[in-house]
Amino acid sequence: MEPGLIEYIVPTKRAFERMKDILFRPFDFQKWFILGFSAWLASLGESGGSSGGSGSDFDSDDESASDIIGETVNWIEENLILVMTIGIIIVLIIVAISVIVLWVQSRGKFMFLDNVIHDRTRISEPWKEFKDIANSLFRWKLVYGLIVAFAILSMAGWGFYLCWPMVKAEAFDMEVLPWLVTIGVIFTILITVLSYISTLLENFVIPLMHRDGLPTTVAWRKLLPLHREQAGAFVLFFLWMIVLGILTGLAVLALIFATCCIAVIPLIIPYLGTVMMLPLYVFLRQVGPEFLKQFGEEFDTLTIAAKTPPALN
Repeated sequence: MEPGLIEYIVPTKRAFERMKDILFRPFDFQKWFILGFSAWLASLGESGGSSGGSGSDFDSDDESASDIIGETVNWIEENLILVMTIGIIIVLIIVAISVIVLWVQSRGKFMFLDNVIHDRTRISEPWKEFKDIANSLFRWKLVYGLIVAFAILSMAGWGFYLCWPMVKAEAFDMEVLPWLVTIGVIFTILITVLSYISTLLENFVIPLMHRDGLPTTVAWRKLLPLHREQAGAFVLFFLWMIVLGILTGLAVLALIFATCCIAVIPLIIPYLGTVMMLPLYVFLRQVGPEFLKQFGEEFDTLTIAAKTPPALN
């Protein structure tokens, strides 16, 4: 590689070849299921099976849509305390489940990465070995998630405040439109920034944590100076990962259509779907580290390093 030349396709090709070495040279059925389990833990909560929606049929001769909306609004206003109580209970249940899932997922991130780097299928050992840095990742993502949730809920509350009078009046107010557009623009920018941060965390920060046994904030402090120097390269990597995501999504769609939608059945089963898509998981897990190693030995997270947390007894 020429000095200053940052590659994107070459690291991707290396990640793809490495994926073939791990999963197909030779093919081991048992290895797929064990490695797939760690991949499933690593992606827990990030992708779930689809759930079919059910529509409600209304008799247009008895009630119009506006009558139903009006009755719903009146019922909510008359039973506001009940609605709020049920809402709070549901939110608390969702939060509790989300926290547990996030904790397990944080362990899974390092289990899967460690197995991919070492080309092995350990489960219990990395679960214990990377406990400290996994807990650090869990705490960081929990605080980060709360901040993000507050921002999103604030915008949702703003939108609700603007839309609720229109729902009650059953009429659209054009004066509200610019504010709704503003909310939409802010939300789009927020989602883009969050996706970028998630890309940096998944592809660079977690591998640095794994290699050197660093807490999450320390790994960020190690990455950010390089990011400032090579901001354009990292932004292009983010765009490249979007392209890869689109291409892999098209490949999955092609598989579904080629099998007359039969492939959808195993894909929507949580663990089995991950095993089926394991080549994709193993491939994408290595693209970021392959890209990062271009910036020197200090950022080579694929080379077996000595500074990993000691195994626990």
